[in-house]
Amino acid sequence: MLGITHAVFGVLFALPFYMGWGEGNLILFGFAMLGSLLPDFDHPKSFISTLNSSIQFLSRHVSRIVLHRGIFHTLLAAMMAFIATTSLALYFDASLLYPFFLFVGYISHLAADSLNPTGVRWLRPFRESSVSFRVHTGGIGERAICALIVAFLTLFWLWQIGMFEL
Repeated sequence: MLGITHAVFGVLFALPFYMGWGEGNLILFGFAMLGSLLPDFDHPKSFISTLNSSIQFLSRHVSRIVLHRGIFHTLLAAMMAFIATTSLALYFDASLLYPFFLFVGYISHLAADSLNPTGVRWLRPFRESSVSFRVHTGGIGERAICALIVAFLTLFWLWQIGMFEL
């Protein structure tokens, strides 16, 4: 999936938690979007890797050690990112909602990539089976899914600000 699709998946997955716990703190959506982009750090041409030259330098070296959609595309990596960011939040006395929303975004990335024929091996290294479907990266299916999510999020936002009632 493309970076924009991962970002909107991250917001979509975060929305129910935002409505329950984080309403009013839009930074939480930023953490969800960051989490939704993190697994592609293992690919030097991914959106997150091209944000600046230092990140791309690190990504290029990481990609020589691990395969794309390898260990970074697992539930284990999502949990490790959650533990690391929770430790940082505790150290800086920040809300634990930030690492939680990053985790939700990370999971959304794995779910989105599971729609791709290559799929995701969620339980690697413990299990090698993968989850996959037929939505090709950058294809019409991905663009349609992305557009539908953006339309839903837009309508939801308009409803939230009182532009219309259900």
